[in-house]
Amino acid sequence: MTAAKDSRSVVYRIGSDETHKVKIGKSIHPERRLADIQRMSPVELRILWTHPGDLALESALHDEFASYRLHGEWFDFGDLNPAATIAAAAERIEARWEREAAQYAALAAARTEEDRAFAHALRARARDREPADDIPLRGRVYWLGEDDEFGPHVVVSNESRNRCLGTCMVVRISLADPADLPASPTVVLLSDTDPLAGSVRCDQLFHASCAELSDDAGALTPDTMVRVGAGLRSALAL
Repeated sequence: MTAAKDSRSVVYRIGSDETHKVKIGKSIHPERRLADIQRMSPVELRILWTHPGDLALESALHDEFASYRLHGEWFDFGDLNPAATIAAAAERIEARWEREAAQYAALAAARTEEDRAFAHALRARARDREPADDIPLRGRVYWLGEDDEFGPHVVVSNESRNRCLGTCMVVRISLADPADLPASPTVVLLSDTDPLAGSVRCDQLFHASCAELSDDAGALTPDTMVRVGAGLRSALAL
C-alpha cells in the first residue's frame, strides 16, 4: 500500500540530449527545480519526462535503478534508452501496486466478513448465560465455545472486570504454522515456553461470556503477554 498522492506532484527525468546521465526526482514545480539544477550544470539540461507521482514512486524508481546510480538522484544508463527504460519501470511499478491494493482489499473484506460472523456467533452464545463459577484470568489460555468449536483464546481483560460483568475480552490463538501468516505487528508468535504452539492474532479481539470458556490450557509467559499488549495497541491504534 502506498500513501495518497499529491495530485500536483510529478516524478521527472532531467538530463541532456548529449548523454544518458539523468536525474530522477519529484517536485510540485519541476520547472523551478530545473532552473535550480541548471545553475550548477556546465551543460544545458531539459525536462525529458514527467509522470504523476509522489515520493513513493520516486523511491521505487531509485530502488529499481540502484545499479545505475552515480550519486544522489543521478543515474547513468549507459547504452540503455533512459526514456523507454524509466517510463516502462514506472508503468510496471504502478501496475504492481494496483494488483497489491486489489489483493489487500479482497483479503481485508474476507477477513472482515469472517470476523463479523465469528463475533456474531459469540454474542449469540453469550446471551442468557449464567455467570461462570471460575472467573477466567488474564493471560491464561482457554478453549472457547461448546465442544471447543472456536478454538483456543487468551484472556486479555482483568479478573476484576471479568468477575463483575461475567464476560471477558479474548484474543484468538491460531494453531496454523506462523510461516503461513502475514508478517504483522498484530501477529504475536508464541514461544517454546508457552502452553501452545502458534500465534496470537491481536487483530481478532472478541467479547465472550465467561461461561463459554473451558479447558484451561495454562498461562502465556509474561514476555509473551508484553508482546500481546503491544500487538493490541497496534491493532487498536492506541
